[in-house]
Formats: sequence, structure tokens, C-alpha cells
Amino acid sequence: MSFGSDKGEPVEILPYLYLGSGYHSSCKYLLYKFEITALLNVSHTCPNHFEGYFTYKCIPVEDSGSEDISVWFDEAIDFIGMYLFCLNH
Repeated sequence: MSFGSDKGEPVEILPYLYLGSGYHSSCKYLLYKFEITALLNVSHTCPNHFEGYFTYKCIPVEDSGSEDISVWFDEAIDFIGMYLFCLNH
């Protein structure tokens, strides 16, 4: 399976919130390194590689300019918020 030319590591965009790629989500050592416990999988094709080790929320969208991802915003925000709240309390 190829994920393109992804190199490097996920980027921390807020404390405890990282932005990564399909490649990053397939590297268990990176997930452990950054103490990631939950993944928001925004992909129609990327599998949840490590179910049983991490919590996943799947949002099955196509990577295209015509996809209306706004219908998924509330679910994504709720999922992220739930985990950020748990980490901070």
C-alpha cells in the first residue's frame, strides 16, 4: 500500500491535537511516540490499521473538490472535543 510521498511526522496544530496523513496513521510507532489515543479517519479508503489499540471515528469522504464535508463537521467536532476534554480533566 502506498500513501504517496508522506515523510516526517504528524503536525501538532493544538495541544494534544495532531494533523497527519494516511501514512502517519499506519505507523504505530508514531502514534505511540506522540501519545495519540484516538484517530479521526477522514477518508473513504484508508483503513483503521490498529483497531483494538486506538479509538477511531470514521468519516467516509472522497478526496475531491466536489465532496461536501460540511455535513460531517458536527460529528468531527464532537469526537475531537470529547477526547480533548478527557485529556484536560
